[in-house]
Amino acid sequence: MKKLTKILTTAALSSLCACTFLTPAMAVSAGDQLVTDGTFAGDIWADGAVWSVDDSTWTAVGPNGTVSWKNDCGHADSSSINYWFEDNAPGGNLIMSQNIASLPAGKYTLSAALMGDDGLCTMTVSVAGNTTEGLKTAGWENWNTVSTDFEIAEDQSSTPITITISGSATGWGYIDDISLVYNGPLDSVPDTAQPSGDFAPYAVLLLAMSASLGIMLFSKKKA
Repeated sequence: MKKLTKILTTAALSSLCACTFLTPAMAVSAGDQLVTDGTFAGDIWADGAVWSVDDSTWTAVGPNGTVSWKNDCGHADSSSINYWFEDNAPGGNLIMSQNIASLPAGKYTLSAALMGDDGLCTMTVSVAGNTTEGLKTAGWENWNTVSTDFEIAEDQSSTPITITISGSATGWGYIDDISLVYNGPLDSVPDTAQPSGDFAPYAVLLLAMSASLGIMLFSKKKA
């Protein structure tokens, strides 16, 4: 009996230790910004830059068109991304993106800012199957912004956030303030019958503590 008690006590304590280190899949708080360098403070062409331009769409701006990093013209600060479709450019979609390592289930706000020519270009931003309304350029220093709220039902990993500029010859503009903010968890009714989510580790911890205490009391009584 003493040997069995020792085995059961060891198992319960092992469960207790394991539970101590259980944490939710991702620690994200309401208001957290999930886009890295959405204000383009860093040069997108530098080594290790988080943003990339889709090579397959580069021809849209034409052989002499450009996508460049600017530190003298931004929306809320001094930096932004400048693009320009040359005079005889074929036009089409110019795409930039970055990967977001993890998106927990919850509520989000996706937003962006655009400034440029008189309506020759339209920008959309998309992530996890959700896309902003098309934002048109409206002239020099006339920054327009777009925002959309959405929900994600299940945790996602390695999810791209994509900027798409649809433009034509002579189109140009500046992109800034790409933002994805986590607003909090989904609304739900607590399930009192079965622990789940962030509370599951603590429920298991309580069960392990109860089992350990019961075994120790039983062992003392038998002794």
